Amino acid sequence: MGGRFVKNVLWNWTGTAVSLFSAFVLTKYMILRMGVEGYGVWLLAFSLIEYYWLMDLGFRSATVKFSAQFRALGQSERINEVINTGLAFYSVVAIGVAVFTTVAVGFSDRMFQISPAMRPQFRVLLLLVGLSWAMGVVFVVFQACLEGFQRFDMASQITIIGTVLRALGFVVVLWMGYGMVALGMVSVFCQVLGYTLNFFFFRRIFPDLRFSRSLVKKSVLKEMARYGYHTSIASISLQVLNQGSVLIVGLLRPASFVGFLGVPIRLLQYTAAEPAARVSAVSAAKSAELEASGDRAAIAQVGIHTNRYCVTIFLPIAAMLLIYGRQLLQVWLGSDYAENSAPLFLPLCAAFGIAVM
Repeated sequence: MGGRFVKNVLWNWTGTAVSLFSAFVLTKYMILRMGVEGYGVWLLAFSLIEYYWLMDLGFRSATVKFSAQFRALGQSERINEVINTGLAFYSVVAIGVAVFTTVAVGFSDRMFQISPAMRPQFRVLLLLVGLSWAMGVVFVVFQACLEGFQRFDMASQITIIGTVLRALGFVVVLWMGYGMVALGMVSVFCQVLGYTLNFFFFRRIFPDLRFSRSLVKKSVLKEMARYGYHTSIASISLQVLNQGSVLIVGLLRPASFVGFLGVPIRLLQYTAAEPAARVSAVSAAKSAELEASGDRAAIAQVGIHTNRYCVTIFLPIAAMLLIYGRQLLQVWLGSDYAENSAPLFLPLCAAFGIAVM
């Protein structure tokens, strides 16, 4: 598989380990300081914002693919065309998302069973995170290019920096007695920092980077859309799998139930789905490079090994959660979550298992 491939996987797993540790510590502290309903409202807001990724239409994966391909071929001008065309596409998406968020935030809280005391915070949080997403989606081009260049060491370093700063910021804000809006501001700051670092890291490894309207090509847009169409179908499916149930629960049940559902989902995402996804991200960039060099037999081997790694990662974690999930939740978050969240491990492990395989 190659030393660089293994190195990239290890860097990705390091980022996952930091995120997992942060999630374990922060989740309990946030529930203690915000309450069960407050944490449920927090998860609901971010679940809603996650649906904006449906507007990606597969362009992120197309950016990874073509930046890796043209780098392998030594075609810097084509990389600049991909970047500038991607920036133009995402700029249009960002404007649409910003306008929609500003309009929708005024009535969004009435769609869900959120207590009156929580509704003003929920609206402000949605506005903050939605506008931050609109700004950041433009910079996702540089994050995708880092992956396309197989610089997962840099991408993971950025993830680790953002995760550590966000965790420290959350602890300080909650310790000082501030609420959900202040947490949202910390989250937005860390996102903006991550966007900025993605740009500067990529500029450092690609000194030929240029920006020009002449590099925005209709032909490149069509090519990226054709490739992205297939991955967008998978993205929509994953989005429905990960966030659809949270949205339905938020519509039909009180916000505290969103937390009861969100905890096992996030636990599976951090411990099983995320490590598998990071291995897949490395294999995607590597496959694009191999395709450019015409080594299709090696691409098949990458696919086989990636599938084996993902299943190997997932199965023992799923087995552990199915057997000891209730005890883990009891020790970690208390009896409320052990009683309401533990029964969800069986259907969720089945669903995640199918997705991983």
